Amino acid sequence: MSITRLTISALLLPALAACSGPGTSVGLDGSGSGGDGDDYTAVSGLRGTEAEDVSADGAIVRLHAASTDPAADYFLSEDSVTVRDNGDTLTIEGMPFDGDDSYVRLTSGSNTGTAGQNGKFFLYENAESTQTDPVGGSTIDQFYYIALHQSKNVGDDRVYVTIVGGDQSSDSIPLEGFVYGRTGGVVMATANQGKWTGDYAAVRTFHDTDMLDYVSGFMELEIDFEELNSAGAIRYVISDRQVFDINGDPIGSLDPIGVFAENGALDAQGEFQADANDIEITGTVTGNATIQGMLAGDDAEVAVGTVVMEYDEATNGSVVETGGFILDRNP
Repeated sequence: MSITRLTISALLLPALAACSGPGTSVGLDGSGSGGDGDDYTAVSGLRGTEAEDVSADGAIVRLHAASTDPAADYFLSEDSVTVRDNGDTLTIEGMPFDGDDSYVRLTSGSNTGTAGQNGKFFLYENAESTQTDPVGGSTIDQFYYIALHQSKNVGDDRVYVTIVGGDQSSDSIPLEGFVYGRTGGVVMATANQGKWTGDYAAVRTFHDTDMLDYVSGFMELEIDFEELNSAGAIRYVISDRQVFDINGDPIGSLDPIGVFAENGALDAQGEFQADANDIEITGTVTGNATIQGMLAGDDAEVAVGTVVMEYDEATNGSVVETGGFILDRNP
């Protein structure tokens, strides 16, 4: 079944952090922490490694900035979030009402615990649906979360991306977030063009209903290194988009998305960002999206980051799709 996309606009999401390998933290407590807005690089605009610590030779981590409004900044912060993975579990600290912060891989349904066209993303859900108040013994219901995580070796280093979403967005609680980063550096190209391909996966939350699902797909990214100050220097296509329910069973197929970014930017440290006012979905121009990420490796052979969109569905209303990717550069 095909689900029609109507309106897409860029959406910036709350903070989250992640790690790369078994038992290893590469979240903000291991890779630097954010500070005031002036500390962030001009390209990313995200919390994470401070400007004075950003270089082409070193690790960088990025998570979405939490709101500056104290009334809204009530759960994730740059210092409170860490993600660790050992293959079967994640520990995500800072999400409200998610049990004991333990997330386990989904093992039921048609799609058992993986996402992306080649199954490179692992899919997790929070392990506990209730907690007990130690004073009085009352039972406390928890929110339901899905988390998607992928990491990859790049020489002696790694890149990683984690996406998370909860089922309470219809109450205007922004329970979506992401983190991505690298543990080493990059050797940047200054000429020619590059193409990267690989798995894409996304969590979808719905602002008009307490529904939650996820998307599995394939992504192609192209960058013109010589024309980054010109329109259209970054473009990408997300195809083979299949949507699954929280049990891992297929719901249907989603239209491919093609993006030609008007204002792509990439700095000497390998971080890039691009907005697009026109998203092409099966030939129809429909709205806006934001891609943010970074390159890694001796030949900038890997790209890691996120694509964030909001659109309306005739059946489900307003949808937030928070996607992640790790892509390999074609030879």
